[in-house]
Amino acid sequence: MKIVLFVFLTSVFLVVTVAAADLTAINGTWSGNWTPKGGVPDAITVELRRDAAGNLTGKFLTPTAMDFTKASFNPVTGIVAFEATDEKAGRHYKLDGKLKGTELIGTLGANDTTGEVRLIKWTFFGRSSRLDSDLLSGSKQMFLTTMKWRYSHEENTNHCA
Repeated sequence: MKIVLFVFLTSVFLVVTVAAADLTAINGTWSGNWTPKGGVPDAITVELRRDAAGNLTGKFLTPTAMDFTKASFNPVTGIVAFEATDEKAGRHYKLDGKLKGTELIGTLGANDTTGEVRLIKWTFFGRSSRLDSDLLSGSKQMFLTTMKWRYSHEENTNHCA
């Protein structure tokens, strides 16, 4: 009985942990390009945030900065949709896509122009201070070895001349 209870509680904990991880999987900065049909690829960057209640918010950073007017994300299917309007240019942008890991692939429309969009999530892996000191000592060692080789090589070259 204790084993069954332990297995049950462990599985519930794992399901809750995975569900919590999915809530924020979309959070971050996404960059890439979109290619209008028959056109030239253009850069696009968006910021996406999903709160604990599941509401998606965000903004376009490029081609022009503008907040989303509508946004949705289904973590089960990976379907993402958001819209924004550039008031100055009078352009309405709408993205429909699917999240696959750190890629967002779909279509982007700007007024009557549509095309394929491919975005990749920015990731950052911080370095620990130990890693920094190991790299520094390795770099220092490489520098000293290189200088020692150059010095001995110059001596040999000068004697041969």
